[in-house]
Amino acid sequence: MRAYGNRILIDQTPIEEITAAGIIMPKEFLTVSAEKPSSGRVVSVGELVQGIKENDIIHFNKYTPVEVKEHDKTYLVIKDEDVYVIE
Repeated sequence: MRAYGNRILIDQTPIEEITAAGIIMPKEFLTVSAEKPSSGRVVSVGELVQGIKENDIIHFNKYTPVEVKEHDKTYLVIKDEDVYVIE
């Protein structure tokens, strides 16, 4: 699967929390209400996207992604204009 045009295909960054003892708590164990993701790792970029490449970590508008499923994995698709920060 690959992105097309000005779209970016994103693998969602897992939400984790580290306790005071250094234990990493996966999102399944957190009691905080689940929010839509607003960051992730770039899997694919469309041919019109500039300045963003595969494996970049990006932060984006959490209300714009479209979910796409392939096999058992869920990806997000956003437009390049919705990216706020590139790490």
